[in-house]
Amino acid sequence: MKKRILCILLALSMVLMLVPQAAFAATTGDGDFEYSVSGEEVTITKYLNTYATEVTIPDEIDGKDVSETKRFSLANTLKA
Repeated sequence: MKKRILCILLALSMVLMLVPQAAFAATTGDGDFEYSVSGEEVTITKYLNTYATEVTIPDEIDGKDVSETKRFSLANTLKA
């Protein structure tokens, strides 16, 4: 019985830990980029144009500063 209660509490706490992140990060698309917004900063999470030979990372998206690109967000997208 104690194990069951402990498992339920653990599962509930794990779900509740995800709520603040979901409330403050929204992934949207802007042309060739998929990105998440946190406050006034944008993080590029994926480059969508698979036919590009060059990529220019913008300074701003939707009036918010681009602060970061996630690791591998540009991987397998550029064609030689």
